[in-house]
Amino acid sequence: GLAALLRVWGPLSDPSIRHPDEFYPVYGTLHFSTGDFNHHAMTAIYPALHSYLLWALYFLYFAILKIGGLSWSLDQWAAYHFFWDGDPLIQIGRWATVFFALVTVWWAGCLGRRIWGDTAGWLAALFTAVCTLHVRQSGLVAVDVPMACWYLGVVWASLRLLEGEDIRWYLWAGALVGLAAASKYPGALSCSAVMAAHFGAGRGLFDRRLWLSGSAAVGTFFVATPYTFLDFAFFAESFSMGVDYLQQGFGLDLGRGWWYYPRVSLPAGLGWVGTALLVCGAVAAVQRTSGRVLLAAFLSYYLVMGSGQLVFMRYTIPLQVLGSVLLAGA
Repeated sequence: GLAALLRVWGPLSDPSIRHPDEFYPVYGTLHFSTGDFNHHAMTAIYPALHSYLLWALYFLYFAILKIGGLSWSLDQWAAYHFFWDGDPLIQIGRWATVFFALVTVWWAGCLGRRIWGDTAGWLAALFTAVCTLHVRQSGLVAVDVPMACWYLGVVWASLRLLEGEDIRWYLWAGALVGLAAASKYPGALSCSAVMAAHFGAGRGLFDRRLWLSGSAAVGTFFVATPYTFLDFAFFAESFSMGVDYLQQGFGLDLGRGWWYYPRVSLPAGLGWVGTALLVCGAVAAVQRTSGRVLLAAFLSYYLVMGSGQLVFMRYTIPLQVLGSVLLAGA
C-alpha cells in the first residue's frame, strides 16, 4: 500500500498533470448535475457505477462547501469546475482510486493466505503493492483499478462459498460480480470464479444457490448501472462496437493479447522473473481446489480479453493482481 501512496503523491501534489483517460470520469461526471443520470450522455464505453461513486463524492464536496457559506448553485459550481478549475475534482477522483488500490492489496493478501497460508498472504499483498502497472494506474481517475478490486473480491467470496454452504457467500459473490461488471464490462468474467468454486465443491448445476448468485449479479448490475437496461438499444449498439474495437485493435498490429500479454504486459508489471514464477504458481494452483478457483478467474480474463488485438497495458490490471497471488504461491 505504501508503494501506491508514494507513487500517487507526486501527481496529487501537482494536479495540473493530466492523463487522457481522466477526462470523462472527472468532467463528464459533472453532467449528472443536470439531473440526467443516463451515463450514455457522457460515454458509451463504460458502465456507470464508478461515475456514480465519483458524483456522490463530488456532491459531498459541494455540500460541505455549501455548509461553509458557498453562495453558488449546483449548476454554477459544476460550470466553474468544468470550464475553469477541475483540480479539486481530480484530487478527489485520484484518492478514490488509491482507496480501491489499497483494498486490492488487502484482498490479494486474503487470497494468498486462504490458498497457501500466512506467508503467501503477506507476499501476495507485497507483490500487489509494488506491481508496477497496478501502482501506475492507482494514481489516475480511471475504472481499471476499481474493477480489479471488485474482481478480486469475487474470488475472495468464491473461496468462502467453496469452504462452506452458507447461502450468504453465494449472494455476496453474485453481488460482487455485478459490481465488477458495473465498473467495467469485462468484470463480468469474474463469474468464472463462482462457477469454479461451486462445481469444485461437488455441487450441481441446478442448486438453487448458484441461480440465486446469478440473480444477485444481474440485480446488482441493474441497480448499479440502470441505464444499461433503461436505454438498452444504445447500450447494445455501443457494446457491439466495443467488442469490434477489442478485436480490431487501435490502428497498430501488435498481435493478439494471448501473445502480447506474456511477452510485454505481464513482464512490465511483474518482471520477467515474476512472470516465470507466475507460471510455477499456476502449476501449484492446479493441485488445490481453492487454487483452481483463482486460476479460473485468471484464465477466463486472459482468454477472453487476450482474444483481441486491443492490448492496452491497463487492460491487464486484473491479470497483474491475480498474477501477484499466483507469484506468492510459487
